[in-house]
Amino acid sequence: MTLLKHDAVLPRDALSRFPADVLPVVTPLVGYMVANMRTVGELRRRCETLDKLYSKLSGGGRQLLLPPAPRDIRELRRALRLSQKTLGNFAGVTRFSVSYWEHDRTHPSSTSRRVIFHVLETGRSSLRRLLDELDEAAAAQDASSAAGQ
Repeated sequence: MTLLKHDAVLPRDALSRFPADVLPVVTPLVGYMVANMRTVGELRRRCETLDKLYSKLSGGGRQLLLPPAPRDIRELRRALRLSQKTLGNFAGVTRFSVSYWEHDRTHPSSTSRRVIFHVLETGRSSLRRLLDELDEAAAAQDASSAAGQ
């Protein structure tokens, strides 16, 4: 399988690569994440960061039984390119609550922790899927150009 070059520009139609039945769920979250990314290398780095956070926060599948560290919430939010307000909207809280979590003034409730983990899971799997789709498209294009020669 041929991988896209690290400095390849992300295609504008990247979101259209998801199946239509998952687009209503994935589009708002992935749209926020991909909005300002320019290159495939940036997408790969983002995927690596999310993979590390996922393994750290999932704790072997326990799914955030303990409140995540403030640094982890901030890192997750930044890795997903979400504002405090947007993450708060997903979690059903205000941006001030997210700010308080990030500054260790309060901790997310168990419901909010589940939402945070779900956002992490969805973001991680969606970006990973997008990267795989782009790599497969590059491999198909390389195969067709090699066959044409």
